[in-house]
Amino acid sequence: MTVVLLVTLLSLANFGLVYIMTQGGPNNATNILPVYSYQQAFSFNNLAYGALIGDVMVIIATILAAGYVWAARRRA
Repeated sequence: MTVVLLVTLLSLANFGLVYIMTQGGPNNATNILPVYSYQQAFSFNNLAYGALIGDVMVIIATILAAGYVWAARRRA
């Protein structure tokens, strides 16, 4: 469970590598949520939708981090 939570949290922070290397890739093959948010906000000029995606990512990361802390305290 710990590995799944940490990998998911780290994938949300993997914007730079994916954007520099592929910018979403051919036919959006390597598109991840942060890159999609950036594309919506700045490439397609849809700032509200890009901001909404960013807010959802923060909520997901907060829930996963809280779950990780809860599981770690339960084991200790």
